[in-house]
Amino acid sequence: MFADQFTADAEGALYRKSQKGAQYRVSEAEKEAFITAYCAHIRYANWSMIMAIVLLSVLVPWFNRGRDVSESMFAIRIGVYAIMVAFVVFYYWSWNAPARALRHRTPERAALTREQARGLVLSKITYRKLALVASIGMGLVLKHSQETDLFQSWALVWLAIGGALALGSGVQAFRKWRWGQHHSRQ
Repeated sequence: MFADQFTADAEGALYRKSQKGAQYRVSEAEKEAFITAYCAHIRYANWSMIMAIVLLSVLVPWFNRGRDVSESMFAIRIGVYAIMVAFVVFYYWSWNAPARALRHRTPERAALTREQARGLVLSKITYRKLALVASIGMGLVLKHSQETDLFQSWALVWLAIGGALALGSGVQAFRKWRWGQHHSRQ
């Protein structure tokens, strides 16, 4: 996904932040350096997150021996949330590294308009993927309807999640179809 922000052309490559920002020209070497650095940062972040969670899971109960287990579980939960927030912040920092490095250059083209960005997103979604998501939503509802009454207490959550997945897929399929119809006439 990160590499999708770069588009190759005859003179090197073009960079658009999240495929919709202003377009900057970069050399092939710069493109490869950005991709390599991003992959290394994410690999280090993943391993750091795993090690931090393992250490947290070992050290908190060790420091809280003889105390209530719920205190340890609460501390672990808060620690995991803090670790995940740090990971997300670092992920976005790594994702935006090319934009920070290129901000002093003059863009070749302006950012995509909202309509152009929507068209780009819709062109990348396939009807097969939308059908898969809708099927997963309906499968969740079907699976949990066999185990419990879906209209009782927390079982409503599964009904809501499955319904939201199916409805969201249907809405996106309609938007994609409508966008395709609109652009086929032009």
